[in-house]
Amino acid sequence: MSSMKSLTLAALAVTALIAITGPTAGVAQGAATAPWPTDEFCGRAQGYVTLASRPARNVLHEGYDSFRDAAASVQPLEAQQYTVADPTTGQVQLISCKLATAEALRGAFGHDAARSDSSCSLVNRNTFTSVLASLTPAERAGARFGQGKKVAFDRDTVAASSAEWLEPGELATVDKRGTLHLTSRSWTGSEAGRGVRHCHFIAPDFARRILLDGSLSLPATPVKR
Repeated sequence: MSSMKSLTLAALAVTALIAITGPTAGVAQGAATAPWPTDEFCGRAQGYVTLASRPARNVLHEGYDSFRDAAASVQPLEAQQYTVADPTTGQVQLISCKLATAEALRGAFGHDAARSDSSCSLVNRNTFTSVLASLTPAERAGARFGQGKKVAFDRDTVAASSAEWLEPGELATVDKRGTLHLTSRSWTGSEAGRGVRHCHFIAPDFARRILLDGSLSLPATPVKR
């Protein structure tokens, strides 16, 4: 997928730093106790970021062009998903989702259909802490991050347009202090007359590899200017 090249992106706002000292410490309120299945990920993210009262069908796209041309659907409620695998391991590394906003859901299904929109970053936090909680005690003790080591869930880097959003950037970086930064790139706008939210997420498989694979080299966190 040559058009989804890797770009190094700095966070546009202050990062939230946490030190995860236990298997479930720092898990976002309402977070899953286990990582979401990859083939259900965007459908679950739709409910998570809007606190929606109804489930969304997850539409999986095998081809990039199909995903690029698709739009989140409200009636029927469908989330669009495209995954990118690491060519060296075959494991899913990036999950891209096209979702509907809470306002769009309320407009279609009534006031109680969704509460409010939260960040794409909150999903990354949920993924990371859920993966950490799923490790065995021995794996957790040997994890590269999370056991008293700081992890930063950077606020969303907001794209100016849907086309710009298609370039996801780095998923994880490490700063000079050894802090892991998980980044998320988002875009919120209107398509076909309804509010949409697009997010790039770190995949659970990649989060697990970051924690356990000592041979994995992560890029340096860009220095803010």
